[in-house]
Amino acid sequence: MAGGEGGPGRWAGETAWAWWRWAAGAWREEERVR
Repeated sequence: MAGGEGGPGRWAGETAWAWWRWAAGAWREEERVR
């Protein structure tokens, strides 16, 4: 992960992306279980 420029905005964007990927993965797991 690059440091320096970006700041909180970049952190928020990366966090949102990671959360979205996790949510999508969890949803797929539920679909597979059914």
